[in-house]
Amino acid sequence: GQYCTVDVDGCTEVSCFQDAECIDAIAPEIGAKCPPCPTGYSGDGSKCADIDECANNTVNICEQKCINTQGSFMCACNSGFELNSDETTCRDINECITNRHDCDHVCANVVGSFNCSCQYGFILQSDNRTCEVDPDRMCPINNDCEQLCALEITDNLGSGSGSVISKLVCSCLNGFTLDANMKTCTDIDECASKETTPCNQICTNIDGGFECSCMNGFELESDGFTCVDIQECLQPSVCNATQVCEDTPPGSFSCLCPPGSV
Repeated sequence: GQYCTVDVDGCTEVSCFQDAECIDAIAPEIGAKCPPCPTGYSGDGSKCADIDECANNTVNICEQKCINTQGSFMCACNSGFELNSDETTCRDINECITNRHDCDHVCANVVGSFNCSCQYGFILQSDNRTCEVDPDRMCPINNDCEQLCALEITDNLGSGSGSVISKLVCSCLNGFTLDANMKTCTDIDECASKETTPCNQICTNIDGGFECSCMNGFELESDGFTCVDIQECLQPSVCNATQVCEDTPPGSFSCLCPPGSV
């Protein structure tokens, strides 16, 4: 009315998205309004809906896969590829160099995948991974090859007389290399170079292979290669009931007193 003196707080009747601070109208105006919706959302500030950036070809700059998230989006790659540092484009994973394959003998990289093949005298099995010796080229049980052995059979001088010459052909399992004597095998140290190990933190060489592990504060993902920061603050009772947990990447956390307390 004409002699009103008390400004009514319009924010008591307004709820803003994600508890954003409400803006009360200054008397004599009535009501209140909310600030604009956060980036990645659309609406009036009171009600905001996530924008699916992946559905917008102008916003979606991902080369292969786009994953919509609340208020944003992230790019991902198809199997056999990994994100570049720009986090939008993808590059082929060389599974053979980085030892991300399960070939018995020989690995050959192809775009987005890899192919397995076998050493001389062995036959690739139906799983396209394992190798078995050709029955016609099986070596004697007691032979000079340390790991793999197959017979190389040739016709004697090409005479067709039925007389054949056979010799042992030695080779090695995946993870080993054939020595100069063409008989024994030496373990390949996959951990010796960043180019030959997929471990992104700690690599331990073992006979014919390697194992990945992580530094304190990290845990190994299911791929067996990648270490990710442990989110300690998501674990119950990591700090006592009067403290606030704060992640301090990489790989650690702090228990802090609430503001205004010591």
